[in-house]
Parts: sequence; C-alpha cells; structure tokens
Amino acid sequence: MKVIILCNVLNEELAHKRLIFSHSLASFSKVFGMAKCIQQTTPNVEIWSLGRGRSRNNYIFFNSEKKNISKINFYYCGFIGFPLLSQFLSILFLIPKIIKEGLTNLFNLNSILIIYNRYIVYLPILIFAKIFNIICILDIEDEANYNYSNYSYSKKIWNYLIFKSFDLLCSKNVIVASNSIASMRNYTNYLAYYGICDSSSNVIRFSNKNIKFLFSGTLNSETGLFDFIKIIKILEDNNLIDNFDFYLTGRINNNDFNIISDFLISRNYIHWLGELSKSSYLELLNNCDVALSLKQINSKQAFGTFPSKILEYTSFGLCLISTDMSDLKDLFKNNVYFININDKNSILKIFSEIKNNTELALIKSNRSKLIALEIFSLNYCSLLFNNFLCQFAKKK
Repeated sequence: MKVIILCNVLNEELAHKRLIFSHSLASFSKVFGMAKCIQQTTPNVEIWSLGRGRSRNNYIFFNSEKKNISKINFYYCGFIGFPLLSQFLSILFLIPKIIKEGLTNLFNLNSILIIYNRYIVYLPILIFAKIFNIICILDIEDEANYNYSNYSYSKKIWNYLIFKSFDLLCSKNVIVASNSIASMRNYTNYLAYYGICDSSSNVIRFSNKNIKFLFSGTLNSETGLFDFIKIIKILEDNNLIDNFDFYLTGRINNNDFNIISDFLISRNYIHWLGELSKSSYLELLNNCDVALSLKQINSKQAFGTFPSKILEYTSFGLCLISTDMSDLKDLFKNNVYFININDKNSILKIFSEIKNNTELALIKSNRSKLIALEIFSLNYCSLLFNNFLCQFAKKK
C-alpha cells in the first residue's frame, strides 16, 4: 500500500528560501507527524505540497524540488508569488504525478490519497484520483462553515458546492482534528488525529518566585486576544497581578496590534516577543509554568478544531488554563483549569488558586503531561492510523 498526503505545508528552511511569510509550522508538524505515524506500518509514504503562500517577492520563480526527511519524500511544486499563476503551476506539476500514480494503481490497486483540508486547487487532482480508482480521504483541520452570516449569498453557494464536492469525491472518508468536527458533520467513518508530541521536557514548574504564563499562536479576537486583556484588567482590579509574568508570542495582525500595543507596552509584566524561531519557542516553553488557550466560548473556532498548542503545552508539562473547546474535557478531565471568560468569579478563582496553591497546579500539569505523552505518542497514533487505513486495503 502507498499513501500520499496532498497539502500546502512548508518547513522553515523552504519558507525562508521562497520568501514566504504566511506558512504555518504547526501545519507542517501535523502533516509530518501524520506521515511518520503511517510510515510505522506503511513505509511507502509521500508528501506532495503546493509549497506556496504569501510571498515578499512576486517576481521570483522557484523550481519544484524534492526533499527527503526521515525517509519520507517531500515533493514541492514550483512557486511564484502571483496567486493565480502559482495555483496554475501547482496544477501543472501535480496532474502528471497523479496520472502516473493512477496508472500504477490500475494494476496494483494499492494507493491512498489523503487531502489535507479543502482547497479548490486540489479538486482537479482529486477528480483524476477518482478516475484511477485511488482511495481518497479528506483531512479536516478546521471546521469550515459555508453559511457565515457576513458572506454574500453567492459566496455561500460557492462554498457549499466546494464542500459538497470534497465530501462526494472522498465518499465521506475523513480524518478530523477532533471528534467534535465529526459530530458537527455527522461523519461515521472517521479517525480523530490530534497530532503527535515530537518533544517533551523534564523541567520542574513553579520553581521560581514569579509564575510565568504563556499565550502563543495566531492571536486575534477568535483565539482570545481581547479576552486576555480582559483577564489582565480583572486581575489588576483585584490586586492579583503581583508575581505574575505574561509572555506573548506569535502573530498579531497590524490592526489588532495597533489597538493593544499601548496596553502591552505600559505593563512591565507583559512581554511581547513577536514571532520566534522553533528553538527560541522551545526555550520559552521550558521557562514558563502556565499556558493560556482562550478560544471564544461556543464558537466554531472553539469546537471546530483542536489547537496544536495544546499538544505542546501539555507534553512539556505546563499547567493549562483553557476555555471549553473540542475534545479537551474528554481527553484531560479535571487536569485542566477550565475558565469562563464571561464570569469574573471564574477568572479570579482560577488565578487565585494557581497563585496560592502551586502544589495542586503542579499535580494537574504532571497528570495532563502523562495523558499527553500517551495519547499523542507516535506509537499510539500509528496504531490508530493502521487500524483506520487497513479497512481501505481490505476493500480493494
């Protein structure tokens, strides 16, 4: 059996080479982790990536290229910064590859194509895959809602058609970022894959006078940026801010940053670090005690995905404060501090408890770490993938 993962992920090296600034290291880690899981039982795994994104230069053409990482072949499409031309180049590169794969599949009947998220450029590739009887599986990382209220009627119809096309071509065989997504879409034949832990830490938390909090990732209103400010103001008003340090890192768009910059700069216990390299970020994970995950309550963001940051925080042994989201309660039970942003008393209770009872916070963080290292381990996830993919081998 051969498994191909079709995606648009880049590692740091290639993103810098192609002058791309919109790449997601979390997406790369998740796809690469998926490939490593499958590789444990199915050695023939390839990753086909569009290798594209928003670029600092629209006029430089980059050739397609092949890389081998941990015995997994990566094929990156050619790239130029003009969006439509870049998409056309991706299709030109991928269609001959899928036809060649399809011709092989007609004789061997052993190919599976995993499509990482719905992306319109994938549709021609997906159609050719179906023509050649290649099994297609859709990986849904973010629960897309084609009926957003701020969309025009035509855009709603367009999105609806795209989503339904992917469901039809993939026969509703899906890998999802959480069980919540499967429930929303009523999928029955699915695998919930959260990602794998590729590193951990044995640092003892809460060993310093000040408690260090980490808030990281893409920071905006949906991921809790303004809720974070609300928390800070409540802690200040109730004299709970002493001996707390807050470290923020990741991406904030210019409009949001202009709104909050004065707030951040005027407080010496809030440290804005911008975007960090992977090594610097891992060092920050080692130095913090508590992590914040503040997706908006009852939003599609909260229950339509599973943040990769959760894996990092818990596997590194940070105590987690989080709003209720996706499968978090099912996975970690009461070993996470679940916060209600709309309830002042909930906020005060949690931060007071952490400040006054670090022993309990340490117990929670150690328990959640043990859970994370088990359910996000390479061995456990590879077993899940093997069980899921075997059904398609039997069908053939």
